[in-house]
Amino acid sequence: SSLFGQTQYQSNGNVNFVDPNNWEIFIGFWSNAVTAPDYLDGDITIRAGHIATVSSTVTLDQLLVEGGATLFVEAGYTLTINNGTAVWDLSVRGTFNNYGTVSSASAGIRFIAASVYNHRRNGGDIPNALWNTASDCNVTGVTDTSPTGLDQTFGNFTWNCTGQTTNVYMQSNITIASDFNVTATTPGDYDPSGSALRMSNTATGYTITVSGDMFIDNNASFKMNNSTGSCVLNIGEALLLNSGAYCIVTGGASSTLSVAGDVIIAGGTMIMHEDGSATTATWNIGGDFTFSSGTIVDNGGG
Repeated sequence: SSLFGQTQYQSNGNVNFVDPNNWEIFIGFWSNAVTAPDYLDGDITIRAGHIATVSSTVTLDQLLVEGGATLFVEAGYTLTINNGTAVWDLSVRGTFNNYGTVSSASAGIRFIAASVYNHRRNGGDIPNALWNTASDCNVTGVTDTSPTGLDQTFGNFTWNCTGQTTNVYMQSNITIASDFNVTATTPGDYDPSGSALRMSNTATGYTITVSGDMFIDNNASFKMNNSTGSCVLNIGEALLLNSGAYCIVTGGASSTLSVAGDVIIAGGTMIMHEDGSATTATWNIGGDFTFSSGTIVDNGGG
């Protein structure tokens, strides 16, 4: 809802936030704008089929990205979401492509069903938000630095970083209300020792809870602990390993993988225990176990 007297804006084509072209304001009827909107205005709507580009550092509020619309933050620029009087300062029904920086502090952000957030940069911060179970958070731009902002509850979460050049550590307690997909951690053949997505590399252990399925494919590699921090990963439905690798234990801590549903290994390598440390890898399976191709490995004395 808008405050009385505030100017409402909507897009009428592709727009940015420093140019009034293709912006309309409501003055009893929709009319061409003479300025671009900012956080002092009322509702700002990016309409279906339009792309709104942040090509300078701006502050916005009461921003709605409709289904079929795209919000695009360019590299090197910051979009600040102001914590205004409305409950939701940013609502996304369409697509949000983030190549830059999003600063939101305590602002109200929500990703509605069928919305998509694409984190297309190395490092950076994923905005803290209310994620619908049918929303998608896709991390696609990481090369050597994990984003912050992982310690929240997502809908679907996908790690698909084809340019990743080294091991990347999530270092967060994460809840995923739907599915967790790891589909790329290196440009070529999988390298579980040198280019993997990992939970911990310190003495701190973390927990990832997935209500749906976990899926690993395209030679991606996922590891739990890599040091002395004991990690837990709970999967509410199935674990599917098609190619690549999953590793439960590397280093001086025991870790536990629990799958409430089925486990299907159709390729790749399941590494129970990777090194010579005297630690334990525990794998609990509540449903059926199908092993049609691939390898299960247990190395070392643990």
